Amino acid sequence: SLFFLLIGLSKPTVPETLAEKTGLGAEIVLLLDRSRSMDQPYGKVDPNRSLIINQRAVSTKSVAARDVLKDFVKNRPTDFFGLINFSSRPIKIFPLTQKHDAIQKAISSSTLGRSLAETDISAVLIDGLNYFQNRHYTASRVLMLISDGGALIDPITRVKIKELANKYRVSMYWIYLRGRGSPGIVNEDMNEDAVGAVPEFFLNQYFKSLGVPYKVYEASDSEQLKIALEEIDKLQKMPTRFIETIPPKSFSHKAFILALILL
Repeated sequence: SLFFLLIGLSKPTVPETLAEKTGLGAEIVLLLDRSRSMDQPYGKVDPNRSLIINQRAVSTKSVAARDVLKDFVKNRPTDFFGLINFSSRPIKIFPLTQKHDAIQKAISSSTLGRSLAETDISAVLIDGLNYFQNRHYTASRVLMLISDGGALIDPITRVKIKELANKYRVSMYWIYLRGRGSPGIVNEDMNEDAVGAVPEFFLNQYFKSLGVPYKVYEASDSEQLKIALEEIDKLQKMPTRFIETIPPKSFSHKAFILALILL
């Protein structure tokens, strides 16, 4: 018994190891707009043209975005999620992680406090794409922008974003939270010069030119949200491989049990 007692006191352990595991899922980086306009209400639009997010007209766009994202994370338990809030600059909240409780709390806290005035979409797009830097391609990759407005992007930055999107093989989705009085993001009658002058129209056309899978949804009501989630959920059917860290394991308790039995 003394021998096993000494073994137990020496704290024998198996060192930390890395194990490759497989499953179904995707790597999704959420880009959440926290500019001041997100604290304004949004209004109903033609349901034949729009994705519907919430049913209460008094809700602000930031609250609608919070509710949508929390449900989205909840419905995708095997995914890796990253989160970046942005206004005048990107604020990296979480790298890609499977700690969904932490992501949920971060999303909830995003609606607290007052937002900032400006929006820099080009910077947050680059930061979001760089979340996939130095990661092996083991799952579908998604960059999801949740915003109520667009932005004009200078030519040099456009080229950089396009290069990164294709390098990391990213699919892009834009959930556009349409505010009251907004003409919407799709206007077939607008000429090319006018499209370039309106940030929302410009950004939509630019995303289409990236050469990666892309789709935009206008948001105003909650029933048709399932359409977007069902399309994105198709990514969950693709196999994914990830490395899990297995922490060190101690065998001291087993040695103490043997010492007690022999005693």
